[in-house]
Amino acid sequence: MKLPLFILLISTIFIGACRGEISASANATIEVESSSPQLIAFNVIDSYGVNTEFDAHIPLTVSPFQDDGFFEIFWDVDNFSLGFDEDYQVNFYINDRPGINNSILISANFCGFFDRCNDFGYQQCFYNSDLSVSCTLPNSDLIDATVDISDLFVSIPEPLYMVLEVCDVEGFNCDVDAWPVLFE
Repeated sequence: MKLPLFILLISTIFIGACRGEISASANATIEVESSSPQLIAFNVIDSYGVNTEFDAHIPLTVSPFQDDGFFEIFWDVDNFSLGFDEDYQVNFYINDRPGINNSILISANFCGFFDRCNDFGYQQCFYNSDLSVSCTLPNSDLIDATVDISDLFVSIPEPLYMVLEVCDVEGFNCDVDAWPVLFE
């Protein structure tokens, strides 16, 4: 008679543990850190040298006729999870609104501890008179393709947005930020 009661007690504990209902201590809480990268800052240096890190109130402008259309984007990400740096994706878009829906992807890169970008990264970009943009990570042999953004233009100059998205390596957990930029 005691054996079936013992089996019932063990089975109840086992089933409860499988369902996550049993805790080791009434006062213990277990926090699971998210492996999602958090975008701490996204900034732009436009064709005229305006840097949003220091001059966030000055409107941004990129021009193919100023410094050959050169501009830079840079970001700071908290990708530290479970005791070490997690790899993440960084995607740069241009859009007619401050989000990624219906946007045009300019560049996509993986970043992490052993990559060219880790917690901090930046890209050097060019806006061309044919309404195209290309970007690359510094000191990289790989140059992203030149991307046509003419579909976003109604007139010139055109107010658009530079949008940066950081995601976990699977691309599910993402954080997004955007800056309004006048494209001349």
